[in-house]
Amino acid sequence: MEEYPSKMLDLLKRNSLKVITIKKLEKDMAIKAIKFYATWCGPCKIYSKAWSAVENELKDKVEFTEVDIDKDTTGLAVEYKVDSVPHTVVIKEDGSQVAETGRLSQQELKELILF
Repeated sequence: MEEYPSKMLDLLKRNSLKVITIKKLEKDMAIKAIKFYATWCGPCKIYSKAWSAVENELKDKVEFTEVDIDKDTTGLAVEYKVDSVPHTVVIKEDGSQVAETGRLSQQELKELILF
């Protein structure tokens, strides 16, 4: 198992690609939480406090990503059919997805992620 990340890093270095870190490579297999928001959105600003608290608590278990829908160049907002913000999508380890629109409390966000 230790050999795979080393080989991957060597391959990335040889191809002059940006090497992220082994920790990032491991996180790619974790649960993912994506928050879609807009800077002009009042509920989004309130929700960011709960999001940050849960992110700090679960950062070793979950990969957190925030997407400003007005600046989204990744296409994620379109892919997840976001038509209202704040909108949260959680991708579980088995690939299943759950989503909620609206601001969530810390407890609601943790439950969405972990259960």
